[in-house]
Amino acid sequence: MFDAVLHGKVPSALLGLEDVLTSNVFGTLRREHPSDGLARFLETAYREESGKREMLSRVLGDIESASYEFWPPLSETDCIFAEPDVVVITQDAGKRKSAVLVEAKLYSGKSSGPGTGLRPRDQLAREYDNLVRWALRLHAIPAERCHLVYCTAGIGPPTEEMRQAEDEYKKKRKAELHVYWMTWRVLPRLLQGSSRPLLRELAEVVKRMGLVFYEGVTPFPEAVPGPTDLWSFRKGDIGHGWRPVPGLPQPWTFSRVV
Repeated sequence: MFDAVLHGKVPSALLGLEDVLTSNVFGTLRREHPSDGLARFLETAYREESGKREMLSRVLGDIESASYEFWPPLSETDCIFAEPDVVVITQDAGKRKSAVLVEAKLYSGKSSGPGTGLRPRDQLAREYDNLVRWALRLHAIPAERCHLVYCTAGIGPPTEEMRQAEDEYKKKRKAELHVYWMTWRVLPRLLQGSSRPLLRELAEVVKRMGLVFYEGVTPFPEAVPGPTDLWSFRKGDIGHGWRPVPGLPQPWTFSRVV
C-alpha cells in the first residue's frame, strides 16, 4: 500500500478515506515497538484545563507494550452502540494498564452530537461511555485509566466538539470525561528521522496526503540570467484573456525582455 501511495497509484477518493489513513498509521505503529512510534504520537495529545495544557503522556507513563483493537463494536449495558476507530491497551513500566480510545477524523466531524434521553448520544461521549465498562469488564482497567483521544487533521483542537462531549457525559453520567486532542500533521516531523524504515515510509505517506504543518514557500530554482533571460515589469493585461476591472488600478504582470 505504501508503494502505491508514494508512486501516485492510489485514487484520491480512496486515499482520502479516514479508515484507510487510520489503518495505515496505527497498523504500522502496531508493528513497531511503542517507544519508536505509538508513544511518540500519543505524547503530542493534550487537553486544556484552566488555561493550562495537560499532556496525556503524564497519565500514561512510559509505554512498554501495547495491543490494538481496530473498530471494536462496543455495546455495553445501558450504553448506545459505538464503533471507535482504535482502542489501544497499553502497559507501563509499573505494569499498570490503560485503555486509550482513538477516534480518528480526516475531513469530517463527529457523526452525532448531544441528544435527549438518559444515555450519552454524542459520538465521543457514547464511545467513552462504552469504553469505561468494556475496559473494566475485559481488562480490569478502572475508569480513571481510560482515556479518549480525538485525532483530526486540523492545526488546532476542535474545542466546541470536545466541550459538547464532555458536558453531555458529565450531565448524564455525573462523572468526568476528559477529551485529549492530537493531529495527524505531527507525524511527518516525528517519524521522518526514525531509525525504522517502515516508520520513515509512513512519514512520507502522511506527507504525500498533505497532512503537514506550513513549511514555507518552496524556493524557485536558481538561474543565472543571460542576455535573453531578463525579466521586467510592465503595466497591462493580466493575461489568459482577463482584463483589468474598470476603475481599479492597472495590474502588473511579468514581461520577458528579449
